[in-house]
Amino acid sequence: MLRTDRSFSVAAWVRLDSAVLGKEFRLPEGWFALTAVSQPGPVADALTHSPFYLGARAIDEETPDVVKWCLEATPVDGDPPGPPWPYVWENAFSRTILDSSVLDEWVLLVGVMDAENFEIRLYIPGTDDSGSAKPVDDWPFWHADAPVHIGQAYWRDDPVDNWHGSIGPVRLYQGVLTREDAYRVYREDLGG
Repeated sequence: MLRTDRSFSVAAWVRLDSAVLGKEFRLPEGWFALTAVSQPGPVADALTHSPFYLGARAIDEETPDVVKWCLEATPVDGDPPGPPWPYVWENAFSRTILDSSVLDEWVLLVGVMDAENFEIRLYIPGTDDSGSAKPVDDWPFWHADAPVHIGQAYWRDDPVDNWHGSIGPVRLYQGVLTREDAYRVYREDLGG
């Protein structure tokens, strides 16, 4: 389990499988994300959602067919208390839009929540892709005390965004992985 109210990093090998998604890549009807790794909490209340979701996500609800690799960060557990709510969910999206070429291919995703610098980063070393987001300077990093979940997320007590494929090794780091660290993990995993 990670302390999600501090800096942390998550590295996961993931694969979107054509046997599940079909020959043409697209999210299932009415879906906006596929989550490989999350950590919901707090358990004492309910598994409402996670401070992070690592996987693939539509860039917005108006264009659900435009999907990218993503590390999404949420500012508070549960629904926000209503206007004027000063925070929005932040997304570090890859530059590349996902299409059928990603099916059945292993990809290393490295997500970084940098609490000291108020930055969210995503690295995809195998394709030299990346993304980042800069939340507001008073972003409320919060602790999720449930176990890490592999292959799904929670939203309002229900499991959602089930991963449509395979998930290989997942590594959790308490602290910040740099771009160089992400590439080192990638090379080491490939035996180089």
